[in-house]
Amino acid sequence: MINILINNIRFVNPASLIRALHQIQTYSISIWGTDIAEYGCIAGSMLVDHYIKAPSVDNSDEYLLFMKKLCISNNIQFIIPGSDKDVQFYSKYRKEFDAIIILPEEKAANLFIDKYQASLAVNKMGINIPSVIYNLFEEKKIIFRKKRAVSSEGICIIDLEKEKFIPNLFNANFFLQRYVEGDEYTVDIFADKEGSPKLIIPRKRLQVRNGMSVCCQLHRHNRIIELCKEIYSQYYIPGLSNVQFIDDGKQIYFIELNMRFAGSGICGIVASFNYLQQYLGHFLYDQKLNSLEYYMDKVAWSSIVSRYYEECLYSSDKRLPTSRSYVQKDK
Repeated sequence: MINILINNIRFVNPASLIRALHQIQTYSISIWGTDIAEYGCIAGSMLVDHYIKAPSVDNSDEYLLFMKKLCISNNIQFIIPGSDKDVQFYSKYRKEFDAIIILPEEKAANLFIDKYQASLAVNKMGINIPSVIYNLFEEKKIIFRKKRAVSSEGICIIDLEKEKFIPNLFNANFFLQRYVEGDEYTVDIFADKEGSPKLIIPRKRLQVRNGMSVCCQLHRHNRIIELCKEIYSQYYIPGLSNVQFIDDGKQIYFIELNMRFAGSGICGIVASFNYLQQYLGHFLYDQKLNSLEYYMDKVAWSSIVSRYYEECLYSSDKRLPTSRSYVQKDK
């Protein structure tokens, strides 16, 4: 039995990971999940085999003691950070755990959580980014971005030709970039122990809700694939991660790199294969992986994946029957 722990499972990406892990039949897997909510108040608590309410990752001392005790008492062998904050936490405290945790080097973890510094660093590699703006009045449309943020958090787009009100975001926590219009791509990446990508899946975002892709098309975009290879040759980022780009038809612009499974990463699995099986086999049992070209040929390129919501029912009244297909028993 492989005991796997996933933290902060209220987010979409951990829920997708849980679904994909449950589909693996090669290994016997027991999934443990934690979050700050009570059981039944978030769907993820009903998707895992064992759910435990945990303190907030923002309180690192309390969180560390809690997670160490949980891992020891339940023989946790593998930890998958469920959020960007968990990536930062485990990057700092990984030596405190006996479980396997697949993480980037601390240098990369600290860099890519800072969207501003990451943009400048990637730009120094010769990769385009939307120009950083220092003179607001020379632009027509701009985007405010929070320097340390999760995905699309803290983003504000302003059309200076139409808007009369500009939000008060001129402070050290934000930076400005020129707004670039074009096709948005999220790239799912699975890299081996050496940080060498074994699967690079660019997905064009066709429909977006609340900053997340709900409909996308897989596109074997060779230039974006090459840009990902360049970035991952410079930074050690093993395991699961994702990169975002914009293609305006003339240039391709790097937007950000997230060192975790993407919120819409399940789309890449649905349109290729459940590579979490290879992920576990490689990092847990040192199984050899095939080449990038081998796995890229397993992808259903040009296919479109749309998403939907699925409800989970939890009855706190123990007298009422529940359906196993929708809810697991209260742990």
